Amino acid sequence: MRKLMCTLVLLCCCNMTFAQSHHIEQYDVVWDTPSKNAHGSMPLGNGDITVNTWVEENGDLLCYIGKSDSWGPHGRLLKVGRVRVTLDPPLSTRSFKQRLNLNDGIIEIASSDGQNIRLWVDANQPIIHVEIDSNNPTSATLLIEPWRVEQEPIPNGEVSDTYEDRTRPNRLRSDVQVYPDTIIDNLSNQIGWFHFSNIKSHYEELIEIQGIQEVYESEDDPYLHRVFGAIVSTKDGVRVNDHELRTKTSDNMSFQIHVLTEHPSSPEEWLNKIQSNIEHAQDADSAWESHKRWWNDFWNRSWIEVSGDADGEHASLTYTLQRFVDACAGRGAYPIKFNGSTFVVPHEGKWGDADYRRWGPGYWWQNTRLPYLSMNASGDFDLQ
Repeated sequence: MRKLMCTLVLLCCCNMTFAQSHHIEQYDVVWDTPSKNAHGSMPLGNGDITVNTWVEENGDLLCYIGKSDSWGPHGRLLKVGRVRVTLDPPLSTRSFKQRLNLNDGIIEIASSDGQNIRLWVDANQPIIHVEIDSNNPTSATLLIEPWRVEQEPIPNGEVSDTYEDRTRPNRLRSDVQVYPDTIIDNLSNQIGWFHFSNIKSHYEELIEIQGIQEVYESEDDPYLHRVFGAIVSTKDGVRVNDHELRTKTSDNMSFQIHVLTEHPSSPEEWLNKIQSNIEHAQDADSAWESHKRWWNDFWNRSWIEVSGDADGEHASLTYTLQRFVDACAGRGAYPIKFNGSTFVVPHEGKWGDADYRRWGPGYWWQNTRLPYLSMNASGDFDLQ
């Protein structure tokens, strides 16, 4: 208790001492070149929905979308999906800047040709905003890029031990498979997809092994009938096909990616709910002001800022960036995952694209606790 009290007093004193010199923008991350792949991605999120964002050398913007409750049928925390944004003419990468603007919780991308992209995950609504401005008339196309496209066995041990069959080469039971996403057809000027888990999980078997049937006998299987996915909309846009949405040529355009998980549910119920969310969403201008206020308030409640000492400056930077990542993923329905949070990306030589996780799906307490150790001291109670 004494150590905790001392920590609280120290942080309060730091807030008072450095209040006049607190400038979060000094910790912004800025890149001046595009990325080769998802390993060169920037993280962003609203506490539940996250994105890994990068610009490829051809000027395309890509996003892997994650969520705290996008569970597959075998206890694997899956990505929601991946989208690609292509500009015509292409985003120039000759003189290029990509900035993680911490103060406002936004990624800003600017090119020498006057093309600018702003990406933000609404702090108060389940919406990803992609906004594009250009000095010259431009059109933009958003493309859904699924990788879960067919039913196939999971070839490695990324699932609960209750699925093990140690007589098999890969130690998994033959019924452990991945199931495809569903691309929604015939939407009106929208595109979308969902993943529906209609396979009974290991839930009953797991509680029987632990001898806790009486406690959980009235609970629903947490994976069965879970639906997650997204719908993309755009003002004055045109649906090209079930995978592709294109804006009209303009100097200002935007996409909104609406993300939703429902459990227990059905694809029909999920679609009705997400369309209702779209219909009742706050307008973008008002949402942007509320979004900025949330992030500004977050940064103003705790900080460590040391100057003039290399070790102290490094501690200030890492404290700030780690706190940012926790805020991006720490307000969802489930705890922050220790093995990659919701920011996992494809691993070379491993099956499953961005769904791969070393050490599988479980919450190991000795690791899950680590992101949470300093949250009381920093006042981040809402992330707990």
